[in-house]
Amino acid sequence: MLSIIDEITHRKSVKSLTGFEFNWEIKGSYDALLLGAFVNQQIVGLAEFDRQPRELYNYMHLIEVHPDFRGSSVAGELLAWIGLDAFNHGFDGFVVFEAKSANYGMYIKKYGAKPLRDRRLHFDTEATRQLIKTYIEPFVTGGETND
Repeated sequence: MLSIIDEITHRKSVKSLTGFEFNWEIKGSYDALLLGAFVNQQIVGLAEFDRQPRELYNYMHLIEVHPDFRGSSVAGELLAWIGLDAFNHGFDGFVVFEAKSANYGMYIKKYGAKPLRDRRLHFDTEATRQLIKTYIEPFVTGGETND
């Protein structure tokens, strides 16, 4: 699946989303960035994160894929881009987040996340490199990803 990942700077553009569970107009923090995955100019996935320079990681507040695109590569692509941002800002690719109980095992098995405590997980340098290799590099080299 080829998605275009882009930062959404005007949250009003997510006001009338149908099929999404979360209210994407509300920010998880003042500095939160919102990434959108688009297919044919339709938003099919969203992820919100902010940079934590004191802790040296990106913190992902939320990630959601439209029900029609679950099981595709959209979630992996969003995770990979957040990880790439963590590399680009000197955080060695580290991304921290809290998973829903139902998705906890999936993040570990499918995407390579590692447990921290409670429902908190993280992607370390190697896990993020693998996400980038799987979900970003094929687009750069002209291939496609499979989820």
